[in-house]
Order: sequence, then structure tokens, then C-alpha cells
Amino acid sequence: MTPITPPLQILDRLQRAEVPQIFCNGEQFIYELADAELTTTLQTLDQPQISDHHHLTPRRVVGVGKVNNSDSFAHYTLYNPANNQLEFQKVYFGTKKGFR
Repeated sequence: MTPITPPLQILDRLQRAEVPQIFCNGEQFIYELADAELTTTLQTLDQPQISDHHHLTPRRVVGVGKVNNSDSFAHYTLYNPANNQLEFQKVYFGTKKGFR
């Protein structure tokens, strides 16, 4: 998943996995879905209309970052499960060593 993945596809992945958040490799981003109500309706020619209601709890997808081969830095993400907090960081290597 990436920051440009359509919201319904993100929601589908989170619902199928039955988890409040998914961490994925690649770009560094956070994609949050708010608390919501969702109603789906199915109508066919040979059966009565079927409706289903779902309450969606807040969920998120987190892109944790990657090492850039052409640059002299890497993105990484710190996650604290005790308070569910995220912190995005960048570390430089080579001649510009250190955290920023």
C-alpha cells in the first residue's frame, strides 16, 4: 500500500486483516480512517435487496520508510505500543552522519 492507494482498498485490507493498523515498507506515510458507519446494498434480479450495516472503528496504515540508495539518508519510524504513538525520523550516513 502507498499514499495513493484508494481509500476503499485500504479499508478492505484493514477489514480483512481484522487489525487496527498495518505497517508496510516503502514510503514514509500515515493513512488514517476515521470512525464511521458503512452500509452496503446488494440487489439482484432474482432476489430481494440485501442491506448490511457496519460500524468502522478508527484504523490506520503506516508506511515505515526505507533506505534511499541514491541519497545519504534513511527514513525510519518509531512506534510505541504502550501509547500507540508514532514518530517519523531521518538518519544520515556518509559525510553527514547523525539524526535529524
